[in-house]
Amino acid sequence: MTEETRQALDVAQREYDSAQEAEQAAGRNLVDAVTRALPSRVEALAREAVETNPDQVRALGPVGMKDLRAALAAVAEEVAEEVRQTAGTPWRGSYAQSYGASNYAVTTAMEGLFGYPEKSRLQAPLLDAGFRARPFPSDRLAQTEDHSDKLTAVADAVRAVGLAARKVDAARKADDAQDVADAWGD
Repeated sequence: MTEETRQALDVAQREYDSAQEAEQAAGRNLVDAVTRALPSRVEALAREAVETNPDQVRALGPVGMKDLRAALAAVAEEVAEEVRQTAGTPWRGSYAQSYGASNYAVTTAMEGLFGYPEKSRLQAPLLDAGFRARPFPSDRLAQTEDHSDKLTAVADAVRAVGLAARKVDAARKADDAQDVADAWGD
């Protein structure tokens, strides 16, 4: 290992670490934006559901509807907090692994945060109140088009990490080759 190849490897590793930190920050920013908007999205979807059931709205009356809205808001906040705490790096999911970092891959990952268990919990207050509501669509819960700048930032950051990883690999190979050459006496 020469000083030159070691320095090149150190520089590449620092660039990689920095790119990973930027990816994590961009991803957290997107997840936070999506989850902050969840209560208002649940409210809008619930409003659509109750509009198709006016008899049940009349049966509940204003007080019952106020209680329903409060229950929907509470469960939306709970689900949002759980998603924030457990999200990890969904943008590095199987779609991104197979097809690369793209806005579509990140969008698909964000929609995946709201699977059956989350959708069931979000819909439960409506069902408990006697409404026959269809499941909330994951794409409308995530509504990533509202966060296209953040979505693009995540996709760009993932690509930057990939590029930095390739630089680390190249620097490591050069360093290894130099070690072999030095040991061989070249």
